[in-house]
Amino acid sequence: MDDVPTSPDARLGRKQLADALTKAGYPTSQHTLSTLASRGGGPPFSKYARHVIYTWGDGLAWAQSRSTPPRETASEHAALRRAAGIVPGPSHRKKAMPNALPAEAIAMLRAAVRECEANPTEAA
Repeated sequence: MDDVPTSPDARLGRKQLADALTKAGYPTSQHTLSTLASRGGGPPFSKYARHVIYTWGDGLAWAQSRSTPPRETASEHAALRRAAGIVPGPSHRKKAMPNALPAEAIAMLRAAVRECEANPTEAA
């Protein structure tokens, strides 16, 4: 496949979708799509006999939904994750790391995130 499809209705196989997403700036392997097709969480697909068929529009929308909003620093990302209740750290840890910020600061960050989501153009 040489180009990214222009029609959202373009029908693609698993490898074609992975290649098109990668070329569109969303690096994805066909193995990831295969795993997500069996476990859930991937783009919607149809089957024709033993062939899996995706539409370009669904695949692109899925990839875009997995992207984070733009940010200026990594620490901004970490603060937003803490504010959302997502504690950073490897999943193999048996005990969750405590939040680095006091509860009041987390509440303020959550309020700021909600305000930014409600008014995205004013958040600059």
